[in-house]
Amino acid sequence: MASHHVDTDPDASILLSIEVYLSLLVLGFVAFELLRPRLLVYFNCRGTDPKASCPLAEQVYGFGGWIAPVLRATDDEIMEFCGLDALCYLRFLRLGRNIAGASILLSFGLMPIYASAIRPDGESLNETTAQDMVARLAMANMNVSLDPNRLWAPVAAGFLITIYTLRLLVAEYKVYVSRRHEFLGRDGLQQYTVIMNDLPQQLRTHEALTKYLHKLFPTMVDSVHMAMECRELEAQVAKRERVRGDLERAMVTAVQTGHRPTTSFKRGQVDAIDHWSQLLEKLNISIRTEIETLRGYQAKLHEVMNEESLEDALCNDHDDEYKAPENNDAIPIATMLSFMRPSAFVTFNTLQATQSALQMLQTDTPSEMLVRPAPDPADILWDNLGRTLNSLSSWQLVSTLATLVILVLWSVPTVFVTTLASMDQWRDQYTSVDQTLHDHPWLVDFCKQMAPLGLVALSGLAPYIFGALSKREGLASQTEVDASTFSKLVSFQFVQTFVVALLSGSLNSLLPVLIDSPYLFVTIFSEALSLQASLYISIMTILTGLVLPCKLFRVGSFLRGFLYYCFAPRLTPRERRSPWKWLSPMSAIETCSQSTILPSYFLVLLLVLVFCPMTPLIGYFGGLLFLSRTWSTAGSSSSSTHPVGSRRASTGPPCTSASSVPCTWHSSF
Repeated sequence: MASHHVDTDPDASILLSIEVYLSLLVLGFVAFELLRPRLLVYFNCRGTDPKASCPLAEQVYGFGGWIAPVLRATDDEIMEFCGLDALCYLRFLRLGRNIAGASILLSFGLMPIYASAIRPDGESLNETTAQDMVARLAMANMNVSLDPNRLWAPVAAGFLITIYTLRLLVAEYKVYVSRRHEFLGRDGLQQYTVIMNDLPQQLRTHEALTKYLHKLFPTMVDSVHMAMECRELEAQVAKRERVRGDLERAMVTAVQTGHRPTTSFKRGQVDAIDHWSQLLEKLNISIRTEIETLRGYQAKLHEVMNEESLEDALCNDHDDEYKAPENNDAIPIATMLSFMRPSAFVTFNTLQATQSALQMLQTDTPSEMLVRPAPDPADILWDNLGRTLNSLSSWQLVSTLATLVILVLWSVPTVFVTTLASMDQWRDQYTSVDQTLHDHPWLVDFCKQMAPLGLVALSGLAPYIFGALSKREGLASQTEVDASTFSKLVSFQFVQTFVVALLSGSLNSLLPVLIDSPYLFVTIFSEALSLQASLYISIMTILTGLVLPCKLFRVGSFLRGFLYYCFAPRLTPRERRSPWKWLSPMSAIETCSQSTILPSYFLVLLLVLVFCPMTPLIGYFGGLLFLSRTWSTAGSSSSSTHPVGSRRASTGPPCTSASSVPCTWHSSF
């Protein structure tokens, strides 16, 4: 029988990971409980913000006293105070706990079967892996030829866990649909508003679009708001904010020092308060004038267009260029059209009219007047508003191709990091490696720890890259960008952390043996899966013991707040409570970015499902991760962070709003 070299001590890395990272988890929890009552401004941001406060955040808890009340919170309470996003997120964690719990129950029957498997005396596998916990309690410990009946155990376990998971998913989907309909039935402005994109030029004015919609929906249109190109106006508003800040700082300085400050102006010094006051007044007048100019463009544009043809404006072919008016002093139509974006917000006075507009074509040209649910104003990416269908399709194609290229190129560092865990296997192939490891045996354990840590670090970089790609797609709301980022990250986690890491860490070293002895495929592949199970267990341990305490202590907010304290201007009350560039105070409530959090737990759920019949121990670590994530989220909900923290203004409509990420993971299953 051909021999093959495997890891001689896969338990060492797992035990070391447990000692290090789970100790960090326990210490982090104890430190959190000791510091939380003393730093309420930092750990209980919701309690200090009336808009984000909830009953749980207003109470005072002892050591660990918040866990039980928060875990007892009902779905109705979560949806009321945290939104539909938070409810879907917490139910996903509950789904993971249930599946991991089922995996643990199955392990009670699988592990005795694997541990008591018959092994022939003298085989190398018995000498190397049968004494190791991971391999001994896994399918790799079985010999198919000597005891084939034991193979029915993992097959039955696979069927049971699959059927149970499908039942849970059906139940979760029913709850999700029910909650989504509940949200859509609320009497909110967002439920009655749609956004119309790719408007034809004839309807890019308020009067023309209003007249056209009144013919389609008589007495059902409440208001129409056109999207306009306001770069000059936005520049003036931004300048006004800077001038207002300068004026407030000058006034505070005058109060503190008792002297009116001066500022440089035209090679001289002038009174700062008078100078900024005059400039602010000029900007106020200029902004009002610019607004009236933009409104005037709409009125003039409507006048020069043939208003009488609006009834069939969308059913006839029209040239893109219109004749310019005979008056030489008139503004060219092309100039006025350049200020009108091909998008508009339309509010109806009945839900029936809103749904009719969403579900029916409004013109005989399918590529025109595309109607979608309107996001909340705070969720809109105004720079992307008004993109045409061709522009969106082109950028989405570019983003998809770029994602594929990134997935391929990202395999290089993934393979390199994964092979670090197999450093001990290189001894037979490279003499220099064997000599180095012989002289420095600690490098073996070090590399085994760096492999999962490197994979977690690489996964931490992916959201920034795919988030930037998603923004370039031209999506009109941040929620749509998050949904696009989520789908990319799920693909990334599946391809890189699961497929590439599994193949590069296992089959590369065992491929020659498979070529020489293909009949050993079951034994070798099960042993390879056992070896990679050690890597994935270490990854789960890192996510549990290192990542969760960082989230619990709001490490990112602490770093941003520290930089904000060092560099941001904090003279006036407005400056002390407002963000500066990309920095914000430590007491600012965070918004949970589910698009970057859920893919990692989606991967863990996938690992539990795949490895449950073969390596039952993974279910224990997956269950610990989902359980600890639940109580860390609970701690955050009583303090400040996560879904938990700042509820996004739009927490719901269909797949294009805040429930788009949960909808995406439903479809992913």
